[in-house]
Amino acid sequence: AVPIGVWDVYLTASNSIGAGNDAKKVGYVTIQRSSYNMGAGTALPANVINVSAGTIYDDGGPTGNYGNNKTTEALIAPCGASSVSLDFTSFDLRANATLKIYDGVNALGTPLHTGNGFTSGNAPSGTVTANSGAMYMLWTSTNGTTAAGFTANWTSVAGTAAAPIADYSYPSTTLYNAVNVNFGNTSANAEGSTKFEWTLTGPVNTSATTKDFSYTFLTNGKYTLELKVIACDGRASTKSRTFDVVS
Repeated sequence: AVPIGVWDVYLTASNSIGAGNDAKKVGYVTIQRSSYNMGAGTALPANVINVSAGTIYDDGGPTGNYGNNKTTEALIAPCGASSVSLDFTSFDLRANATLKIYDGVNALGTPLHTGNGFTSGNAPSGTVTANSGAMYMLWTSTNGTTAAGFTANWTSVAGTAAAPIADYSYPSTTLYNAVNVNFGNTSANAEGSTKFEWTLTGPVNTSATTKDFSYTFLTNGKYTLELKVIACDGRASTKSRTFDVVS
Protein backbone atom coordinates (compact mmCIF):
# COMPACT_ATOMS: atom_id res chain seq x y z
CA ALA A 1 0.00 0.00 0.00
CA VAL A 2 1.11 3.55 -0.71
CA PRO A 3 1.56 5.62 2.48
CA ILE A 4 -0.56 8.71 3.16
CA GLY A 5 0.86 11.83 1.54
CA VAL A 6 1.37 13.70 -1.73
CA TRP A 7 3.33 11.80 -4.35
CA ASP A 8 5.14 12.59 -7.58
CA VAL A 9 4.54 10.27 -10.52
CA TYR A 10 7.28 9.23 -12.96
CA LEU A 11 6.78 7.49 -16.30
CA THR A 12 9.57 5.81 -18.20
CA ALA A 13 8.84 4.40 -21.66
CA SER A 14 10.97 2.28 -23.97
CA ASN A 15 10.62 -0.10 -26.88
CA SER A 16 12.82 -2.20 -29.15
CA ILE A 17 14.33 0.91 -30.67
CA GLY A 18 15.41 2.37 -27.37
CA ALA A 19 14.40 4.48 -24.40
CA GLY A 20 12.04 7.41 -24.72
CA ASN A 21 11.81 10.59 -22.71
CA ASP A 22 10.90 10.33 -19.04
CA ALA A 23 7.82 12.18 -17.79
CA LYS A 24 7.30 13.51 -14.28
CA LYS A 25 4.28 15.09 -12.61
CA VAL A 26 4.98 16.71 -9.25
CA GLY A 27 2.37 16.34 -6.51
CA TYR A 28 0.15 14.42 -8.90
CA VAL A 29 -1.36 11.88 -6.49
CA THR A 30 -2.68 12.51 -2.97
CA ILE A 31 -3.27 9.54 -0.67
CA GLN A 32 -5.62 10.42 2.18
CA ARG A 33 -6.60 8.59 5.32
CA SER A 34 -10.17 7.34 5.13
CA SER A 35 -10.62 5.21 8.29
CA TYR A 36 -10.86 6.67 11.79
CA ASN A 37 -11.37 5.47 15.36
CA MET A 38 -13.01 8.06 17.59
CA GLY A 39 -10.37 9.12 20.10
CA ALA A 40 -7.10 11.05 20.14
CA GLY A 41 -6.91 10.97 16.36
CA THR A 42 -10.24 12.78 16.02
CA ALA A 43 -9.83 15.18 18.97
CA LEU A 44 -10.75 18.77 18.18
CA PRO A 45 -9.91 21.38 17.13
CA ALA A 46 -6.77 19.93 15.51
CA ASN A 47 -8.17 16.82 13.85
CA VAL A 48 -11.11 17.76 11.63
CA ILE A 49 -11.86 14.91 9.20
CA ASN A 50 -11.84 16.59 5.79
CA VAL A 51 -11.88 13.66 3.36
CA SER A 52 -14.99 13.27 1.23
CA ALA A 53 -15.79 9.65 2.18
CA GLY A 54 -14.62 7.04 4.64
CA THR A 55 -15.37 4.85 7.64
CA ILE A 56 -15.57 5.78 11.31
CA TYR A 57 -15.60 3.50 14.37
CA ASP A 58 -15.99 3.90 18.11
CA ASP A 59 -12.73 4.02 20.11
CA GLY A 60 -12.39 0.23 19.93
CA GLY A 61 -11.86 0.33 16.18
CA PRO A 62 -12.92 -2.33 13.69
CA THR A 63 -11.93 -5.34 15.81
CA GLY A 64 -12.16 -4.35 19.50
CA ASN A 65 -14.88 -3.43 21.97
CA TYR A 66 -15.32 0.18 23.00
CA GLY A 67 -13.70 1.22 26.28
CA ASN A 68 -15.17 2.30 29.59
CA ASN A 69 -15.37 5.92 30.72
CA LYS A 70 -14.76 7.49 27.33
CA THR A 71 -15.81 10.86 25.99
CA THR A 72 -14.62 11.32 22.43
CA GLU A 73 -15.66 13.52 19.52
CA ALA A 74 -15.24 13.74 15.77
CA LEU A 75 -16.06 16.39 13.19
CA ILE A 76 -16.58 15.21 9.62
CA ALA A 77 -16.38 18.32 7.44
CA PRO A 78 -15.05 17.74 3.92
CA CYS A 79 -13.84 21.02 2.48
CA GLY A 80 -16.62 22.66 0.48
CA ALA A 81 -19.20 19.93 1.10
CA SER A 82 -22.86 20.86 0.93
CA SER A 83 -23.94 17.76 2.88
CA VAL A 84 -22.52 14.76 4.74
CA SER A 85 -24.40 11.46 5.04
CA LEU A 86 -23.68 8.62 7.46
CA ASP A 87 -24.80 5.00 7.14
CA PHE A 88 -24.28 2.48 9.94
CA THR A 89 -23.20 -1.02 8.96
CA SER A 90 -23.10 -2.27 12.56
CA PHE A 91 -24.38 -0.94 15.88
CA ASP A 92 -23.87 -3.02 19.04
CA LEU A 93 -23.97 -1.08 22.31
CA ARG A 94 -24.70 -1.86 25.94
CA ALA A 95 -26.63 0.41 28.30
CA ASN A 96 -23.45 2.33 29.21
CA ALA A 97 -22.81 3.98 25.82
CA THR A 98 -24.41 6.79 23.83
CA LEU A 99 -23.69 8.30 20.42
CA LYS A 100 -24.98 11.79 19.63
CA ILE A 101 -24.79 13.30 16.15
CA TYR A 102 -25.35 16.96 15.21
CA ASP A 103 -25.74 18.92 11.99
CA GLY A 104 -22.99 21.48 12.49
CA VAL A 105 -19.46 21.84 13.80
CA ASN A 106 -20.25 21.16 17.47
CA ALA A 107 -22.99 20.14 19.89
CA LEU A 108 -24.77 23.47 19.37
CA GLY A 109 -25.89 22.20 15.97
CA THR A 110 -29.21 20.56 15.16
CA PRO A 111 -29.48 17.08 16.74
CA LEU A 112 -29.66 14.30 14.16
CA HIS A 113 -30.07 11.56 16.78
CA THR A 114 -33.45 10.68 18.22
CA GLY A 115 -34.24 10.91 21.91
CA ASN A 116 -31.20 11.65 24.06
CA GLY A 117 -28.87 9.94 21.61
CA PHE A 118 -28.42 6.61 19.86
CA THR A 119 -28.21 3.83 22.45
CA SER A 120 -28.65 0.09 22.81
CA GLY A 121 -32.41 0.63 22.85
CA ASN A 122 -32.47 3.43 20.29
CA ALA A 123 -30.33 2.40 17.34
CA PRO A 124 -30.08 4.57 14.22
CA SER A 125 -32.30 3.56 11.33
CA GLY A 126 -31.56 4.74 7.83
CA THR A 127 -29.15 7.39 6.62
CA VAL A 128 -28.23 10.32 8.87
CA THR A 129 -27.59 13.50 6.87
CA ALA A 130 -26.08 16.83 7.88
CA ASN A 131 -27.21 19.38 5.32
CA SER A 132 -24.80 22.04 6.56
CA GLY A 133 -21.87 20.06 5.15
CA ALA A 134 -20.46 19.39 8.63
CA MET A 135 -21.34 16.53 11.00
CA TYR A 136 -20.31 16.49 14.67
CA MET A 137 -20.27 13.19 16.60
CA LEU A 138 -20.07 12.84 20.39
CA TRP A 139 -19.46 9.40 21.94
CA THR A 140 -19.69 8.68 25.68
CA SER A 141 -19.37 5.51 27.73
CA THR A 142 -19.35 4.72 31.45
CA ASN A 143 -18.39 1.68 33.53
CA GLY A 144 -19.86 -1.71 32.71
CA THR A 145 -19.84 -4.44 30.13
CA THR A 146 -18.85 -3.27 26.66
CA ALA A 147 -19.58 -4.49 23.14
CA ALA A 148 -18.36 -4.13 19.57
CA GLY A 149 -19.72 -0.58 19.26
CA PHE A 150 -20.44 0.84 15.83
CA THR A 151 -19.15 1.04 12.28
CA ALA A 152 -20.42 3.73 9.92
CA ASN A 153 -19.55 4.90 6.43
CA TRP A 154 -19.86 8.52 5.39
CA THR A 155 -20.16 10.13 1.99
CA SER A 156 -20.51 13.77 1.04
CA VAL A 157 -21.87 15.96 -1.72
CA ALA A 158 -19.58 18.67 -3.07
CA GLY A 159 -20.83 22.24 -2.83
CA THR A 160 -20.51 25.07 -5.30
CA ALA A 161 -16.73 25.47 -4.79
CA ALA A 162 -17.35 29.21 -4.99
CA ALA A 163 -15.63 31.64 -2.66
CA PRO A 164 -17.65 32.79 0.37
CA ILE A 165 -19.47 36.12 0.27
CA ALA A 166 -19.90 37.60 3.73
CA ASP A 167 -23.15 39.34 4.61
CA TYR A 168 -25.56 39.71 7.51
CA SER A 169 -28.94 41.21 8.30
CA TYR A 170 -30.05 43.42 11.19
CA PRO A 171 -33.16 45.44 12.06
CA SER A 172 -32.07 49.02 11.34
CA THR A 173 -29.17 51.45 11.08
CA THR A 174 -30.47 52.90 14.35
CA LEU A 175 -30.58 50.47 17.29
CA TYR A 176 -31.75 50.99 20.83
CA ASN A 177 -29.97 50.80 24.14
CA ALA A 178 -30.81 47.83 26.41
CA VAL A 179 -32.58 45.95 23.60
CA ASN A 180 -31.13 42.65 22.44
CA VAL A 181 -30.29 42.68 18.73
CA ASN A 182 -29.84 39.63 16.53
CA PHE A 183 -27.51 39.86 13.55
CA GLY A 184 -28.38 37.03 11.17
CA ASN A 185 -25.63 35.53 9.05
CA THR A 186 -26.77 35.57 5.41
CA SER A 187 -23.38 34.79 3.85
CA ALA A 188 -23.35 32.89 0.57
CA ASN A 189 -21.25 29.79 -0.15
CA ALA A 190 -20.57 29.30 3.57
CA GLU A 191 -20.54 25.50 3.43
CA GLY A 192 -18.93 22.76 5.53
CA SER A 193 -16.40 23.81 8.15
CA THR A 194 -16.54 27.52 7.33
CA LYS A 195 -15.38 29.79 10.16
CA PHE A 196 -17.06 33.02 11.20
CA GLU A 197 -15.42 35.92 13.02
CA TRP A 198 -17.55 38.81 14.31
CA THR A 199 -15.82 41.97 15.53
CA LEU A 200 -17.79 44.80 17.16
CA THR A 201 -15.96 48.10 17.67
CA GLY A 202 -17.17 51.38 19.14
CA PRO A 203 -17.82 52.61 22.68
CA VAL A 204 -17.69 48.90 23.62
CA ASN A 205 -15.62 46.27 21.81
CA THR A 206 -16.35 42.55 21.66
CA SER A 207 -16.04 39.56 19.34
CA ALA A 208 -17.59 36.16 18.65
CA THR A 209 -17.03 33.08 16.48
CA THR A 210 -20.63 31.85 16.28
CA LYS A 211 -22.55 31.62 13.01
CA ASP A 212 -24.94 34.39 14.07
CA PHE A 213 -24.31 37.24 16.50
CA SER A 214 -26.54 38.53 19.27
CA TYR A 215 -25.78 41.47 21.52
CA THR A 216 -27.47 43.83 23.99
CA PHE A 217 -26.03 47.34 23.74
CA LEU A 218 -25.79 49.23 27.04
CA THR A 219 -23.78 52.22 25.83
CA ASN A 220 -24.95 54.76 23.24
CA GLY A 221 -22.75 55.70 20.31
CA LYS A 222 -21.60 54.73 16.83
CA TYR A 223 -20.55 51.11 16.30
CA THR A 224 -19.06 49.09 13.47
CA LEU A 225 -19.75 45.39 13.14
CA GLU A 226 -17.52 43.32 10.88
CA LEU A 227 -18.20 39.73 9.81
CA LYS A 228 -15.32 37.75 8.34
CA VAL A 229 -16.13 34.43 6.67
CA ILE A 230 -13.24 32.04 6.16
CA ALA A 231 -13.71 28.98 3.94
CA CYS A 232 -11.94 25.69 4.64
CA ASP A 233 -9.51 26.37 1.78
CA GLY A 234 -8.51 29.73 3.26
CA ARG A 235 -10.54 31.98 0.97
CA ALA A 236 -12.16 34.77 2.96
CA SER A 237 -14.71 37.56 2.65
CA THR A 238 -15.51 40.48 4.94
CA LYS A 239 -18.61 42.63 5.43
CA SER A 240 -18.73 45.71 7.68
CA ARG A 241 -21.60 48.00 8.61
CA THR A 242 -21.83 51.05 10.87
CA PHE A 243 -24.88 51.99 12.93
CA ASP A 244 -25.96 54.15 15.85
CA VAL A 245 -27.19 53.02 19.25
CA VAL A 246 -29.51 55.48 21.00
CA SER A 247 -31.73 55.53 24.07
